[in-house]
Amino acid sequence: MKVRTSLFALMVVAAAAFAAGCGQVSQAPSGQATVVRQVRIFVPNAPPYDNELWAETIMGRVIQPTVSRHPELKWFWFSRYVQPPTDSGDTDVKMIPRNFQVQGLLKSLRFRFEIPRDQAAAFEAEAAKTIQKEGCAISSFLDYDLVGDLGSDRHLGQGRDSKERRVQRAARVVAFYMETSRLALDCLTGPDAKGYFQFEKNDNNQNPLGSTFETAHHVFCNITEVPLSVLVFTDAEGKQISIGTYFQPPPILMAGSGPDAATKPKPKKLGEVRIRY
Repeated sequence: MKVRTSLFALMVVAAAAFAAGCGQVSQAPSGQATVVRQVRIFVPNAPPYDNELWAETIMGRVIQPTVSRHPELKWFWFSRYVQPPTDSGDTDVKMIPRNFQVQGLLKSLRFRFEIPRDQAAAFEAEAAKTIQKEGCAISSFLDYDLVGDLGSDRHLGQGRDSKERRVQRAARVVAFYMETSRLALDCLTGPDAKGYFQFEKNDNNQNPLGSTFETAHHVFCNITEVPLSVLVFTDAEGKQISIGTYFQPPPILMAGSGPDAATKPKPKKLGEVRIRY
């Protein structure tokens, strides 16, 4: 599959950006100047990204080989998204081919990283080449506000008036996300005969659904006692039950969104169940 963003153009943009002195500069403990950056990688609606393994496949085909070749990365982490094209705060959506959309949604993985400033342009050019070779698309690499994101109110409940406290919390959170990302890569298997990657299967009885992450999830919940709310909704006629969470809303709510949402009957909330995992 051809992607409209040319590799040469991406390399020129990356080199020009750093030549112009852009990039959020930070100072590593060693005193070496670094930059903190991000890129959003979109996958096409085509093999090997055309099923529920799309995120694992991009981890295996793009992220894993990229980070393994670059030990100079101070940290990295990634997260997956399925969002409409209007979620474009860090993306020029016009540069993403329209045939990447699936039912009006784009599948993407945001990759954030810190790297020595003098190696950033070369890293981004190489990463862009890998992304294009694997049939994916990006609009550009951008600065990433580490403290503004991971030291924000979302991640910090007390000490919000202290900049030092925000910096400290951001460092803690990025270390956690980094190790979570590294564990995800370590659990990958593949590619299979069709080019797909997936997470390893685990038949231990402590992982009843077959995922190694079930144990890690349990231990995290055990340490933190983080609350989990299960939301239960029904359609306007009371004929269909739909279950979800605050972060993954019940499908019936998602189906009720869109331009004609105002004319549709509203789903009804039946209740909320809080459980301990």
